[in-house]
Amino acid sequence: MPSMKAPQVTDLGLERSFQTMLSEYSAVLGYQGKLCNLPTSFPDFDQEGGSLEKAVSFYKDYQLYNLLRKQSVDDPAVEKTLRKECFLAWLKTEDEARQMNDKFFEGDFITEAGLAPNFHRASALIHEVLKSFDPAAFAAGVRFSSGASTSKKRVNGHPVYKLAGPLDCTEEASALVLSVMWTDPQWTERMQKISDWPYNWLNLRRGAKFDSVLKQKGKRRPIVITPEGVNYCQLSVGSMIRKALLPYGVDLNDQSINNRLAWLGSLEKNLSTLDQTDASGHVFYWLVARLFGEESDWFKCLDALRCKWVEIPKQLAKLDPTAVFEDGRYWHPQQAFAGMGDGFCFELQSLIFWALAKSTVDDRSIHSIHHHQGGEVDIQVKPQMGTYSIFGDDLIVPTEQTETVIDLFDKLGFTVNTSKSFFGDVPFRESCGGHYYEGYNVTPIHVKEQTGLVQTDWLWFLNSVKLHPLSAAIPVKVRAAFIERWKRVACRKFRKLNGLQVPPSYGLTSGWVVDASEAKTSKYLRTKFFVVKMLNEVYETHNVDGPIAYHANLHGNKSTGVSITDDSLWEARFMAEHSDSSHQELWLQMRGKNPKTGKRITDKKCYSTAPIDLASLDTAQFSVTEMFYRTGSTGLDMPNRNKEPKFVLSEHMIGWWS
Repeated sequence: MPSMKAPQVTDLGLERSFQTMLSEYSAVLGYQGKLCNLPTSFPDFDQEGGSLEKAVSFYKDYQLYNLLRKQSVDDPAVEKTLRKECFLAWLKTEDEARQMNDKFFEGDFITEAGLAPNFHRASALIHEVLKSFDPAAFAAGVRFSSGASTSKKRVNGHPVYKLAGPLDCTEEASALVLSVMWTDPQWTERMQKISDWPYNWLNLRRGAKFDSVLKQKGKRRPIVITPEGVNYCQLSVGSMIRKALLPYGVDLNDQSINNRLAWLGSLEKNLSTLDQTDASGHVFYWLVARLFGEESDWFKCLDALRCKWVEIPKQLAKLDPTAVFEDGRYWHPQQAFAGMGDGFCFELQSLIFWALAKSTVDDRSIHSIHHHQGGEVDIQVKPQMGTYSIFGDDLIVPTEQTETVIDLFDKLGFTVNTSKSFFGDVPFRESCGGHYYEGYNVTPIHVKEQTGLVQTDWLWFLNSVKLHPLSAAIPVKVRAAFIERWKRVACRKFRKLNGLQVPPSYGLTSGWVVDASEAKTSKYLRTKFFVVKMLNEVYETHNVDGPIAYHANLHGNKSTGVSITDDSLWEARFMAEHSDSSHQELWLQMRGKNPKTGKRITDKKCYSTAPIDLASLDTAQFSVTEMFYRTGSTGLDMPNRNKEPKFVLSEHMIGWWS
């Protein structure tokens, strides 16, 4: 019988044996102190030895510095203080944006600051990239996110909840939102059951809502939570900007581009990686208005969809001298054009930062610029696929242009984050989560929300140690012994982990990651392929009848939450052990991606994590084959599979249920 004793939690908020494991890992890296006293300063770049020796030495210091640096805080008093500090920092950023708005609005700041050539080139680039606004593309791209909104908490953020009733929306965006709602006859029919008057389909509110999320230990990041109706259209605008940037060598769906350039910069010192402090908060209103042109269709759409007001917490309202009280809420007039959390914030800031950085090159890349203040711009631009790359506020520029770019951004009110920007002869570069030292990947493992109280924490950490690309950092035998010892501890705590081996493509929290050469040791992979076994258990649990339901639920790779690796070795092994044609067909059916999101089905963020009350949504006609089990990385919540099943609706059903 498993022990019923409650797990002991240490003063660091970690389960005791999990903390012991982290302490041992720190010792393996050469640290002999307590976890609570880990280094708090960035390690020295100057290391001794050859290239590999220096990289290993730096990585050990860097990993110790980062191990618990982003750990979450589970103390209500500390949490309250951090939220207040975050709010005050946001107000400071808003005040800086207000000052820049005043400069742009009241005088000819661009000319007086000597920014006219750069500003006009950046504006020309933006107009060339976006071209004319396409209403048809906008209407075709609207969609809901699965995140929180002003009327829905994150656990109820799945699109099916948002489709079920009136949408929160601002008055400025209401016409756009209703126009795209009207293009969907089934949605319109459902809304007409609520009211024949379309404006009753919306709950009008003044704007977004302020919130914050943990950024790192001792610091929170400000975000805004938008009305779901506004976000529904914002996401389409964001997608349009993403597609427009692709021909210019900017792919906002692929962080690996910045990773590769950061690697190259650390090796050859020819590229700089720049990060900005509170970047989205400093993209002020009049900067966007001047760059896009106030009379352009693009700006009119963006302006209609931005939230001009932000609801702030009642208990913090007294700290904001600009707050307005209306309808029982306190509202702050937003000076930034968009906050982190808006559906187009990421794409908008990426476009603007890229264009401003590119504007520092000479005039050979842009020809025939005819700029008209407040209007359209007549231009011809030759796209350059050079060494300028952007991903949000992670900017990569040529080393020789670094000082020019920093000076331009400083004049426009942006602040380069010196603690996360690397250039010159420094042998280190970091961008989009990739950390590189003289060409070696030294990306650290960050323990954030992981506490050791659930099985996925153990899987994630030990798999991360095993798969770290700088294998030379820890001797092979030492690493193997460390992993095996703590795997045994994890398997004693969580019996379901015993023998649960999965391919690398399943992710770090699906099971113990093994490659094809190790698969022979697994009882799951030796006798019955893991996925088939798990799916059989799902169908046995829910009494689904036979292969017809089995294949119906797999069609289109949307219902199981399971994704199959593309590794040819795994495929060859499966085909050899399962000659039955239906099994081989199963393999082929399950190898794709979700066509709506482009993500692999194993990404649990694609789905809601909350159960849905089917009766309240008039979905009684749905069969089990039209639902999927509450998803984890494998499509099955392993520790709880014998509990009462919890279902959510598959995303491919959105649009035709009624």
